[in-house]
Amino acid sequence: MKTFTKALCLTLSICVIISAFVAGAFSASANYGDDLRRADIKNAVSEGTDTNKYYFYMPEEWRNTYNDAYDGKSLSSCVAGIFWWSGTANCDEYYKTLGQKSWPGYVITEKEVGDENIFIARCPKDVENIIFNNAVDGGEDQYDEKYLKANQTVNIYCGSRYPEDDEFGFYPNGLDSMDNMIYVCNTNYEPTTSELTKETVKGEWFYYYGGGKYGYLKTLAEAQANNAVFSGGKFPELTGKSAENDTPKVTPVQPKVTVKAKNTMKVKAKNVTVKASKLKSKKYTFKAFTVTKAKGKVSYAKVSGSKALSVGKKGNITVKKGTKRGSYTIKVKITAKGSSKYLSKSVTKKVKVKVK
Repeated sequence: MKTFTKALCLTLSICVIISAFVAGAFSASANYGDDLRRADIKNAVSEGTDTNKYYFYMPEEWRNTYNDAYDGKSLSSCVAGIFWWSGTANCDEYYKTLGQKSWPGYVITEKEVGDENIFIARCPKDVENIIFNNAVDGGEDQYDEKYLKANQTVNIYCGSRYPEDDEFGFYPNGLDSMDNMIYVCNTNYEPTTSELTKETVKGEWFYYYGGGKYGYLKTLAEAQANNAVFSGGKFPELTGKSAENDTPKVTPVQPKVTVKAKNTMKVKAKNVTVKASKLKSKKYTFKAFTVTKAKGKVSYAKVSGSKALSVGKKGNITVKKGTKRGSYTIKVKITAKGSSKYLSKSVTKKVKVKVK
């Protein structure tokens, strides 16, 4: 009898230990209106992991009884979902250890204060692609009600973006990071569909200013100055007025182009003859150019020619002291700078100096 009692106690103890282990394994999970237990991203990503903070505005129509934390009793308690398949804490590896299907990934329960539709996900920085969803696995039966209640975005790239990847035209200079930005769905985007694929919705990243406000300009002050502050899940427009909120949007300012007239400068050059006797003890300087109708300041620069010849700031040519008999040439570039109305103009002239 004692042997039987000890065996029974041992069996019960083992059962208690197993139960505790199972409970611990799922302690980071919860039942969110689905048969499968979904892990909260806050628990799935280890503490100390280097993360980016992403905001997601989940469309109102994505709320239903299948993603409600309290089994459809209050749709205000609905959760969002996030899925990624590579990088730290990816869903495939996480749920594989639990023997569960990885889709639709982790649930997001953290929300912006005062806005039930804005969810906050802290995602590892090495994750480059994510999919936001409403945490509902619709399966593959297109006639099942649950299939119709499952919603998701397209694959969203979270790395730095090049200018040529700016599909909607908000960021012509690209983006360095989506950290602290909010992803807003474009309800006017035509989803891609096929017989075996769920509808997917495309959106865009926007700067998040806090308090449910966002836009495509970096600061709230700049956005306010340009009437480009958005909220309520509205997808921003670059120009015109939105029929939804009748708020004027910023119109890109086109640079003012001034067509300048041609510079009317004309230049005449003269050749000179100098006696060698004049150069024995001193240099000889003369005015070589006659400049007329120049628009803007006129400057002179030697292009090439004899070392015996040089040109000054005012265009006068100097023959070096002690220059021997012979013929010498110099090429000078004359430039009229132009003005706000006239283009600049340059002319190169050749001057001959004969020493006899």
